[in-house]
Amino acid sequence: KANEGEVKGRTTPWDDGVDDSRPDGEGEPDDGHIGEIDTDEPDILEIDAVDWDYSLSALDYAVASGSSSVVELLLAAGANPSLVTTPKHLQDVKFIHPLIMTAVVETGQQASRIAEMLIDAGAVTNVADDDVSTLLHRAVVAACPSLVRTFLTRDPNAKSVLNVPRVPPWDSVVFPIVSAIDRGSY
Repeated sequence: KANEGEVKGRTTPWDDGVDDSRPDGEGEPDDGHIGEIDTDEPDILEIDAVDWDYSLSALDYAVASGSSSVVELLLAAGANPSLVTTPKHLQDVKFIHPLIMTAVVETGQQASRIAEMLIDAGAVTNVADDDVSTLLHRAVVAACPSLVRTFLTRDPNAKSVLNVPRVPPWDSVVFPIVSAIDRGSY
């Protein structure tokens, strides 16, 4: 091998004279072009993957933005309507569920429509955190009467937790009806 170790006029201690630009040593060197994109392959590898910052799924974001069309697409593609996540940077929030994300939707009508879609897809409202704060109670505390009405009329499980109190570790027992009166949502 003549000029072994010489690269464009310089010698390098690691150069063995072999072209390593292609794994098989054949063909043209890599020019950085990605090539054809296979449009038959999905762009999302895991539909219920959560983001790095807040541990929210695509469904959570679609619900929070009030986009019923995107919620419908994600549910049709297999998104879990009951996926519970634990946020990383929100100490006051113990868990996030797509149904409770409807409480941040701008209009009660749109929130109720999305809640109906989630319940029809299998979400239930009687899920609770460690303080026994159910999704139904959270909707009451969020002062969303139309959402509470939707929970009670659409989910047969909702009435089973209607009289279940929230039991925070350092506070008194609070029933959903007391929270509703306290918020003026009755």
